[in-house]
Amino acid sequence: MQRIISFLGKNLLVIGLVSLISLSGAFFVAVQPSYATVAQERMSDSSKKDQTPEQAYEQVVKEAKDAVNNPQALDEAYDQDQKAHKQEQGGLLEGAKKALEKVTNADS
Repeated sequence: MQRIISFLGKNLLVIGLVSLISLSGAFFVAVQPSYATVAQERMSDSSKKDQTPEQAYEQVVKEAKDAVNNPQALDEAYDQDQKAHKQEQGGLLEGAKKALEKVTNADS
């Protein structure tokens, strides 16, 4: 009799844990669609909303042709983006260097 009660108790525990895990998974699924709306809002632009797909395609083709015909402008835009990136990352690198110096000076 004691073996039967012990066996049922273990099975009930396993069934309870499995049901709790599957129930907690239901809450994570509800969060995912919110990421899609945020990404869509970031990608959408008020000027792009009014365009038809044909107009958007024509604009992309025009921009590509301009980039091919004027590589200097493309290089300048790349350089500006690179400088902005270095400025953003430079602050992080300087902060990391200062933190490293504090740690190494504290050990000395």
